[in-house]
Amino acid sequence: MIYVEVVGRAVIFLVFAASVSTKIRSKDRRHLLESARAMLGALRPGLSDSTMDHLGRAALVAQWLVLVLVVTPWWVVGAVLAALLLISFTAGLIASILAPEDAQCACFGADGPDVSVWDVVRNGVLIAIAAALVALAGVETRPPEVGAVVVLLCGAVVPAFLLVEMTSIRELFVAGNHRGK
Repeated sequence: MIYVEVVGRAVIFLVFAASVSTKIRSKDRRHLLESARAMLGALRPGLSDSTMDHLGRAALVAQWLVLVLVVTPWWVVGAVLAALLLISFTAGLIASILAPEDAQCACFGADGPDVSVWDVVRNGVLIAIAAALVALAGVETRPPEVGAVVVLLCGAVVPAFLLVEMTSIRELFVAGNHRGK
C-alpha cells in the first residue's frame, strides 16, 4: 500500500504544482480572474466581484497549502484539502457546462480552452486519488526501499502529465470546437 501512497501523493503534487505555477506565471491575470468569475458566477449567481476575487485568491492559497502538505508528515490533511478543492472546482465546472454561456477553463492558466466534461473527468480521477490517500491513512506500512520510491516517483509523472494535458490531448481527436455537452 505504501506504493499507492507514494504515487498518489506525487500525482496530486505534480498536478497542483502545474496548476499553481501556470496561474502565477500567467501574464494575463485579468483574464484568469474573469475565467474564475465566470465559473463562480455560474455556480453561485449574484456574488459580488470583490467576493469572487477573494474566493479566487483563497483557492490559490489553498492550492499552495496542498503542495506543501502532501510532501510532509501532514500529507493526509493535504489529501483532504485537495479533495475538497477538487469537489468545489468540479461543481463550478459542471455549473459552467450547464450555463448557456461558454466559460474558459483556467485550471492550468489563463489561456485554457472552454470548459468541457473532460475537465470534470480529470477532476473525478484526482478526487478518487485523494480519497484513496485518505482511506490509506490508517494502514500500517513499512518504509519502501529508496530505489522503489525513485521508480514510483518517475512513474507518477506520466499519469500527472496525462491529467494536466487531458483537454489538449482530447483536442487532437475532436474535430471542431465542442464543449463536450
